[in-house]
Amino acid sequence: MVPLDTGRYVITNRKYRNVPILPDANDQTDIVAGTQEGEPGELWNVDLLSNGSYKVQNYGHSSFANSEYNARASPGDGVIGGTRPQQWKIIEMTTKGDY
Repeated sequence: MVPLDTGRYVITNRKYRNVPILPDANDQTDIVAGTQEGEPGELWNVDLLSNGSYKVQNYGHSSFANSEYNARASPGDGVIGGTRPQQWKIIEMTTKGDY
């Protein structure tokens, strides 16, 4: 498995063809699905950490992607903007280049 490079990304939901957007810098704001390009909240800084996990920070508002309910995300949990970084596992899928 090839790790994802640290960098700035527009994240795309492959199934729904939309992007996660953080609408503002307020703590606990829901990250929403959007389709408009050019929104300041659509760019994400993804940083590979020394332990192999990642932190994901919104470029437009500087908030971090956090699990809605706790420090460990579960399937179906929402994602919100937060003031503190949370570590995420990002893995490559069976289609090369999809994570």
